[in-house]
Amino acid sequence: MSTTDHILGDRDTIFHTKGANESIDKRGFYTLYDQKTKHTVIKETSWFGAAFDRPVGYYDENGKFHPYDKSDPTERAFFESDKGRTQALDASAKSSQRDLQVNQGKTAEEAIAATKDIKNPNTATDADVGTQDTAVANIIDTNEDKINTRNDFGKGKALIYPINLSSTQDTLKFQMIKYVAKGFKIKNGNWGGIDRPNAGFGDRDILGTVILPIPGGIKDSTKVEWGGDDMNALKMAAAGFAAETIEGGKKGAAESITNTINALTKTGGKTMGDMVKGGFTAAAIGKDFKTIMARQTGMIMNPNMELLFTGPSLRPFSFNFLLAPRSKKEAKEVMKIIRFFKQGMAPIRSKANLFLKSPHTFQLQYRHKDDNHPYLNSFKECALESCEVNYTPEQSYSTYEDGVMIAYTLSLGFKELEPVYNDDYGNSGDLPSNLNLTSTTGVDVQNLTDEERDKLARTIVKDKSGTDSYVMDAKTQAAIKALSDK
Repeated sequence: MSTTDHILGDRDTIFHTKGANESIDKRGFYTLYDQKTKHTVIKETSWFGAAFDRPVGYYDENGKFHPYDKSDPTERAFFESDKGRTQALDASAKSSQRDLQVNQGKTAEEAIAATKDIKNPNTATDADVGTQDTAVANIIDTNEDKINTRNDFGKGKALIYPINLSSTQDTLKFQMIKYVAKGFKIKNGNWGGIDRPNAGFGDRDILGTVILPIPGGIKDSTKVEWGGDDMNALKMAAAGFAAETIEGGKKGAAESITNTINALTKTGGKTMGDMVKGGFTAAAIGKDFKTIMARQTGMIMNPNMELLFTGPSLRPFSFNFLLAPRSKKEAKEVMKIIRFFKQGMAPIRSKANLFLKSPHTFQLQYRHKDDNHPYLNSFKECALESCEVNYTPEQSYSTYEDGVMIAYTLSLGFKELEPVYNDDYGNSGDLPSNLNLTSTTGVDVQNLTDEERDKLARTIVKDKSGTDSYVMDAKTQAAIKALSDK
C-alpha cells in the first residue's frame, strides 16, 4: 500500500527484470510513483524487511533514469536502456493502478487516467502506430496481451467468504498464477521437460487469492491406466523372428524361420496343421482366425492374456460452494470471487488476435490452523476446466432491494496439470501420517543453491491479515530463514 495519498505503488508488487544481466534478473524490485513530481522510484527488496530495501534510482517525468548508487555499472546501464525503462515504467503503471483501485476505491478507468503521465517512450498503443509494418514489429517484439487483459486480481489481499471467516476454521485456499509451459529442453539428462517454478518463485507471482470454507463432499480420485493385452504362440514367434532378423540380418532371418516352424510343429503336432489350414481359410473368406479355429477344432490358441500398465492419468477435483451474502460488503466480495474464477480461467488473446495464450492456472491448498492440512490430500498445479454459477439455487428468482441475488452456487471443476508419481510422496524412513505430496508441502530448501535460496527468500511477503501472498507454508519459510541466518 502507498505511504501517502500521492505516492502510488507498494512493496508487495514485486517485478523481476527480463533480459538483463543474470545477476540483476535474480533480484526483486518494486516501484513508488509520486503523483506530484511524476517521478518513479525503483527499490530493491531485502530479505530483512522494508527498512533495509535499497533505493536504486528514479525516472523523472521525461523517462530519464537518475541512479542513486553508481557503484553497479551493469545495473545502471540496464535501467538507462530502452528495455530497462520499458519494464520498470510498465511495472510502475500497473502497480500504481492497482494501488488506486484496491486501496483508494478508484475504478479501472479512473486509475488509468490518473497514471497516464507515467512516461514510457517504448510502449506503443494502437493510436501510436502509424503503419502496418510498425504495428507488426511492435507486437513481435513485446508479445503483449490484448488491452484490458487482467493479470492482477488483488495481489497481497485475499478475497474471503464469509467476510468474518474465523482464522481457526479449516479453509480451502485458491491462488491464481500465470501459466508457464514446460517446453522440451533436456536438462542434466532429465527427459521430463523443465520443471515449472513454484508459485511465488522467480517470475511466477501470485495474481490473486480466494479463501473459502472447505465444502462438503470433497474427495480425490487417483487412477492409472491399465489395459488387457495378449500374445499367443504365433505372436511370440513373430516377435522372436523380428528380433533375430534385426540382430542377424538375412542369415538370422533364415535360421529364425526354420527354428520357428520346427518349434511350432513339434509342439503343436497335428493340431498345428489344422491351425495353419484355419489361418488360410480365415484369410480367404475374411473371417477372424480365432473364430475359424474354434469352429474347426473346438480350440483357440492360448492368448496369454495379461493386464499391462499403459500410462498415468490426471486427477480431477470438483467443488460446490453456496455463497449467500448477508450485507452489501459481503455481496461485493461474492461478486469479486465469482469474477476471479470466471476471468482467471478464460484464454488470453494476443494484442493482434493472432495467438491465444493459456489461461491462468491455480494452486489449491487445504488449510488447517494457517498451514497445510495434514489429513487431507494436497494438490499439484491445476487448470480450471469449468466454472458454473447458479443464480437461483432455490429454484426461484429472489433478490435484495439493490438487485443482489439472495444466494449463488459456485461449482468449480479443476484438473491437475501433471500426473502424480510415486516419488511425489517422498521416501522418508517413517512414513508420514498425512496424505500430502512433498512437492506441495514445501520447497526442498536443503537442495537449493545459494542463489536459488536467496531468490526464493525475496519472494516471501505477507499482507496485513498475515495471509501468505505466495504458495509457501510456514515450515518452508522457517527453513529458508534458518538457512539464511547461518
